[in-house]
Amino acid sequence: MDAGHLTPLEVGVQFHGTWDHYTAADRAALLDRLVEMRATWVRLDVSWAMLQGSPGPIDPDAWGPRLVDRVVSMAHARGLKVLGTLWLTPAWAVPSAGERSAPRDARDYGEAFGWAAERWAGKVQAWEVWNEPNSADFLAGATPETYTDLLRAAYEATRARSGADGVQVVYGGTMHNDVEWIERTYRAGATGHFDVMATHPYQVPADTGPLDGDGSHPWQLAHLGAVHDLMQRYRVESPLWLTELGWSSHPNTGSEPAWAKGVTEADQAAHTVAALTETARRYPFVEKVFFYAARAEPSSDDHQGGYGIMSTAMQPKPVYHALRDWLSGRPSPTARVDG
Repeated sequence: MDAGHLTPLEVGVQFHGTWDHYTAADRAALLDRLVEMRATWVRLDVSWAMLQGSPGPIDPDAWGPRLVDRVVSMAHARGLKVLGTLWLTPAWAVPSAGERSAPRDARDYGEAFGWAAERWAGKVQAWEVWNEPNSADFLAGATPETYTDLLRAAYEATRARSGADGVQVVYGGTMHNDVEWIERTYRAGATGHFDVMATHPYQVPADTGPLDGDGSHPWQLAHLGAVHDLMQRYRVESPLWLTELGWSSHPNTGSEPAWAKGVTEADQAAHTVAALTETARRYPFVEKVFFYAARAEPSSDDHQGGYGIMSTAMQPKPVYHALRDWLSGRPSPTARVDG
């Protein structure tokens, strides 16, 4: 079965291109590798605190906006589309528990979001409202209702800017297919305030494959059906994007929690292709899948670094070749390592 041609499923990769350890040469080399792999999107995390270090109008000539200018221009020049994720609250906006918590006034976030959507319209095609807002690791102390306030503020501010016409507002991908949490946001008024729905359907235990499980649990890829059912019940007609997915290749000691288990590099490649094949076959409402992540970052631990489709030195792993084969329409790709 040539799964690469079942649906127009697009593939992107998480790119931490705004992180300060990247040089211009690093960014260029990594983006070139992704183009060679035939990826069509990158997901770029952008810090609100970096864009707007003080209250008042954002200065487009400050270092933060200028850095984003450079990174998105590099992606755009290579024909890559960009999904931006705006998160991390500046101190002046009085987050209750540090930058990984919501601002006191959601409208402050909304205005920054709308500014970014307009500023990079044409180079950043979509913006995601935070990352895994149902997780205290990313939006500490937030309720579904708090997140809904952020989502509504971002959507309304973006739609109010004529220069942001055509820029898609993406619901922040939830950790797993958390239908109970998502439904609470729908009840709080989230429906009608995003253009794209998103989840992060990582498998748990993390060493299981995408075909494991009967779909009865949020931490299974097969629970995507429940997400779609919920969308239909609330008449949400937007497409669904998987804005993070992946497997980490690293040895296990036997003491890892279920979410931190690793797989072999061969299994990482096989699970990744199986996930694309299964998504294309069973979930035609999914438009895009973004794999985490482009490379093992120098600061990463074994588990986080193991998600990379390339090494820290940007050498392709078997999963890179498997993705390239799938995106080239070649059935049954064989995992291999560069010689």
